[in-house]
Amino acid sequence: MLIAGSSPSLAATFFPEGFVTQLLSFVLDAWKSLARPKPGEVEERITGRLFEHMVDEYPRRGLPLTIMPETPLYDAKTGIAYGRTDFRFLHREIPSQRVYLTVETKRLNIPQPSGSVKGNLKAYVGPEGMERFISGKYSSGLPEAAMLAYVMDGKITVAAGKISKLCAVWATQLSAVSKPVFGLHPVLAPPHGLSEHARSTAHGGPIKLHHLFVAA
Repeated sequence: MLIAGSSPSLAATFFPEGFVTQLLSFVLDAWKSLARPKPGEVEERITGRLFEHMVDEYPRRGLPLTIMPETPLYDAKTGIAYGRTDFRFLHREIPSQRVYLTVETKRLNIPQPSGSVKGNLKAYVGPEGMERFISGKYSSGLPEAAMLAYVMDGKITVAAGKISKLCAVWATQLSAVSKPVFGLHPVLAPPHGLSEHARSTAHGGPIKLHHLFVAA
């Protein structure tokens, strides 16, 4: 499969220093003023509502953004879609649609009708989540991306702790460069986290993943 835009040179034209954390802070602030999801609300509807809300909010923050929801990814050779990103953030002053920040969303700690709670941790960490970035399927050639967890029972510190532990257990599978830090993000307040992963040079080398947890 030939992934469009997979040149390592994309990293050289990535967002200005500090813009990623400014963008992620905006996402967290937008969430605070969004109507809370219902217990059984599916991920796609939550993401759709958050998108519409952010479109209204970012001009008020003066951010030079374009936000693209549910964006298909195509094989450059065959034209066949092989994936779809939840959010793609572009900087309006960078004249390339190949340079963007992907934010992948997942529900965690989902209450069940029986009264139990489905953690959904492997969907976040595994082939449907973080591994998509590490394999180069998502954000190929780009140095940073983010995961956004909708914590359906509201216990964001507990959810972050569970993801941290699973990342440690799967460190080899996740090609972890160092131990991930949750609750110790260099800019964002706890319990948000940051992890760094090795990736082939064909996909741009190491990638940093920011981890955001919001109470649903």
